[in-house]
Amino acid sequence: MALQPTYIIEEKSSILHTEREIVCSILFGRNYISYAFSNPERDTIYMVKHFDLLNNVLGKSDFDEMLFDLFIKKASSVRLAIDAQKITLLPASAFKNKEVDMLSLIYQIWPEEEIYIRHNKDQYITQYALKKTTIDFLKKRMPHLEIVDSTFPLLQSYPKQCLHDTEWNIFIAVKEEHFYFTVYQKPDQLKIHQVCHYQKAEDVLFVIAQFVHHQQLDPDKIGVQVHGELSSTQSILDLLKKYYPYTRQISRIKSLLYPEDLYAHPSHYFFNIFSLVTCEL
Repeated sequence: MALQPTYIIEEKSSILHTEREIVCSILFGRNYISYAFSNPERDTIYMVKHFDLLNNVLGKSDFDEMLFDLFIKKASSVRLAIDAQKITLLPASAFKNKEVDMLSLIYQIWPEEEIYIRHNKDQYITQYALKKTTIDFLKKRMPHLEIVDSTFPLLQSYPKQCLHDTEWNIFIAVKEEHFYFTVYQKPDQLKIHQVCHYQKAEDVLFVIAQFVHHQQLDPDKIGVQVHGELSSTQSILDLLKKYYPYTRQISRIKSLLYPEDLYAHPSHYFFNIFSLVTCEL
């Protein structure tokens, strides 16, 4: 069955026919895929497509079908981010003398998985696990592909989104079966970044409440920002607002120029893919 986009913003797609150089940014997880086309400077969005497979798992045939997109074939460069459910951060100092495999101490790493390392400037190191077969498949299809985990671009975007009126800023990136829980202390000091599994909105509330209680924080002085394309994102927002007054849907990345059609969608849609567009790899 042919892939049908759940959302498509293509108001400026005609520009793609005449542009000689375009950048394609692809984001995918267990049951969704998003991609966006931008100019080489990565400050103007031409087109966005988002496919929600609902209860189906994204397969190789789905990805191959997507690669038939004329503009992906035309793209001068392609960057791709994958949801990783096994991820941890380490201070960069831990890698000065030797590499430390902290991920294997936290998670069970299966034989079909491989650990990858990404340096985030000079502050910290990301370790995450992905299936070897997935990476091999992607690199065979696109040999010059740049691959990162999906939170790598988020950690570049979040500091600029922190609310100035709050000492602590919490970010919730909502996925199908898990969410990424990220905390900054003013002005932009990263304190926590982890994967949490959930079944309902109350599970997200519990994780935040646990952190707030442990740190003995005032709920009225915490900023909470939520983003994601799933319908559950709104129910999570509604619940969190009852307990944390500074809860809001995340605002769009200000450095980007968007198609006018995009503003018909909530601002918390496509934040992850737009972070991938703007991030420095």
